[in-house]
Amino acid sequence: MTEVTTQAEKPAATTRFVACLWPMYVFEFCTSMHFVGGVLVPFFTDWGGLTLTQVMIVQSWFMLWIFLLEVPTSTIADKYGRKISVTLGAMFMLAAVVVYTSYPHIAVFLAGEFLWALSGALISGAQTALVYDMLKAAGRETDSKKVFGKIGISFRLAILIAAPIGSVIAMSVGLRETMLFMAFPVACSIVAILLIKEPPDGRKQARKNYRVILLQGIKNFTRSKSLKRLAFNMVSVALVSYGVIWLYQVKLASIGVPIQYFGIVHALIVSSEALVIAAFGRLEKLLRSKRRLLVLSTAVLGGGFLVLAFVNEIVPVTIAILVAGGFGLSRFTLFDSYFNKHIPSEERATTLSTVSMFRTFGQAAFNPLLGIMMDGSQPCTFVILGTAALILAAFPVVKDDDLID
Repeated sequence: MTEVTTQAEKPAATTRFVACLWPMYVFEFCTSMHFVGGVLVPFFTDWGGLTLTQVMIVQSWFMLWIFLLEVPTSTIADKYGRKISVTLGAMFMLAAVVVYTSYPHIAVFLAGEFLWALSGALISGAQTALVYDMLKAAGRETDSKKVFGKIGISFRLAILIAAPIGSVIAMSVGLRETMLFMAFPVACSIVAILLIKEPPDGRKQARKNYRVILLQGIKNFTRSKSLKRLAFNMVSVALVSYGVIWLYQVKLASIGVPIQYFGIVHALIVSSEALVIAAFGRLEKLLRSKRRLLVLSTAVLGGGFLVLAFVNEIVPVTIAILVAGGFGLSRFTLFDSYFNKHIPSEERATTLSTVSMFRTFGQAAFNPLLGIMMDGSQPCTFVILGTAALILAAFPVVKDDDLID
């Protein structure tokens, strides 16, 4: 009798937890509805009155805080549960939107970025862990890849929809309102996450010690030349490709493209990135070398920047932005696979966290320099970035043996 009852209860448990996954898709979609994404630079410079140097300092401030807050915020998930952590993260995101739109001043923006970093730190690991806990409780761990894939689709779909809408809002209502309108989907995300029932073991989460992570990660790198080469290639090119995200709007404005089209270009960059990722397998076969694919992506990035430096016609500029963004910003997907093949399973999280920290520190240090260069001369900045990318393509450091399937 007991055995029959247990078997009868299993489908009900599975149905309950699987049915609760749809709010996670809604949560990801709503928190990714960044209407301001396509007009972020005009928001800071035109409404906020900041120079590009100040804009990039604000971004470095955000990166610093999201790193510093990662450890203390993990205790929230430890003590109160992952659902509470994610819910608080969404609430702080809503607060960040309100603060950001309260008054155009750099001090206000720094406060807003702090709240945004706090939101990101509370959500980041806790959201992924919460989803996995729900699948595990339902006996559906094997579906994790499919579920996380759907969450990724929700993220990209939100960007594709929100960016063009945001440009229309900016043109018809105002830049401030483009940011302020984000409050509505973020509020909906809070409702969505509250609908989820957290599994009983959802509060069990190992605390992170970034000193231990850094020391162990560095130790892993000292033992592996392949990891050193892969990390150098990924981080160095990432610093250059990051310029696409912030500088394409500056270029479009300089050649007279109306602001209502910025969001469309933003959405097309995301689409271009997805198309390149989908084509990785075919490109590897065509080039007959994984290393050549890395070289090609870096060279295309550099060529795109050089086009932006010397060309001022709308069509070729737009094509250069899409191609440079598609190839430059999609490289992380390749490295996700390559890194894992060189790291023992028990040390994987530690080593990958170290790589992430290297990239964060490098980007935070490089951002103000990028802003200074853009305030000085746009063409010269594009030439410098393009030349740097071409040099990295000519000397990629990585070897074919490093790129294991």
